[in-house]
Amino acid sequence: MEQEYPKDMPLKELTLAFHPNDEVTFFKYAVELAGDEVFLMKADSQIVYVNRSACDHLGYDYDELIGMHVWEWDPLVSREVWPSIWERTKRDKLLHIETQHRTKSGRIFPVEIRGHYYQFKGEEFLLAFAYDITDRKKEEKALLDYQKQLEEEVQKRTTELNAAIDKLQNLASIDGLTKIFNRRMFNESIEAEWTRLAESGGELSFIIIDIDFFKHYNDSYGHLQGDACLIQIADILKNSVQRPGDVIARYGGEEFACILPDTSLEEALSVAHSIQAFVSDCKIIHEKSLVSPFITLSIGVASCYPKDLLNYSYLISMADEYLYQAKREGRNRICSCQVN
Repeated sequence: MEQEYPKDMPLKELTLAFHPNDEVTFFKYAVELAGDEVFLMKADSQIVYVNRSACDHLGYDYDELIGMHVWEWDPLVSREVWPSIWERTKRDKLLHIETQHRTKSGRIFPVEIRGHYYQFKGEEFLLAFAYDITDRKKEEKALLDYQKQLEEEVQKRTTELNAAIDKLQNLASIDGLTKIFNRRMFNESIEAEWTRLAESGGELSFIIIDIDFFKHYNDSYGHLQGDACLIQIADILKNSVQRPGDVIARYGGEEFACILPDTSLEEALSVAHSIQAFVSDCKIIHEKSLVSPFITLSIGVASCYPKDLLNYSYLISMADEYLYQAKREGRNRICSCQVN
């Protein structure tokens, strides 16, 4: 009968306890004293040897484990999966996986398996070492949770930043009083439409609008009432110019502008008359006007084909020129031209 040695015997003392030629027995006891699980199994995963740590960790007696198959204590390795694992191990001569072990009482814990394939006396075996990685998995989970928390925080901050950028861009492009596009956005819009229509060959119309005798209105009713009038005119423009792609903007002071892509002069004049009619229907009192007891508009309209001109500045200048012609002719009217 083999001599039994204490489980906690130091390795140095254990070494001295053996005869120098008794190497097999020495290494057997060295494996017995190993802190990690050690398994020796056949090609079908049947256990032929386990060390003390395997028995302790799994909660089985030695005799109970001998003859068991891996799927009886590993919930992730089924009878159907094992052949593919074995074939890979046989091919590579190595096995390295992370899986789980289930104790006799039902507790499941994660393990890392490192194994070596070898043949002995015509039989195939796998010598496997199993390491309990519960602590490592806890650390990995804590790290992943922290990473997720950071990612969520970054996403939150990114969303907030994008919202702030959108707000700034909105503030940069919207007139603070009338809540329609400002001159900056007008410039960007007409440049973009000019480029697009120059390529497509479409027509572009431009309307510029001026409130008649608005300085008299401000002087008579005050700037707060003047602001209210500007807001009302902007609202009228919103209701009159509604096609996708059309742009209305506060051009400056009491001037407003409309960019009408793919619009002929005739169609633009129809929009201008509609705007003028809306303003007339509102009957905004203007006792200091020299042309009407109500607010009126002078409007200049110009249309062109961008492909025939170098830039949009000439279109704007022509619309502006016909606006002043409307003023020279007595105001409260529309003057227009087709730019060639």
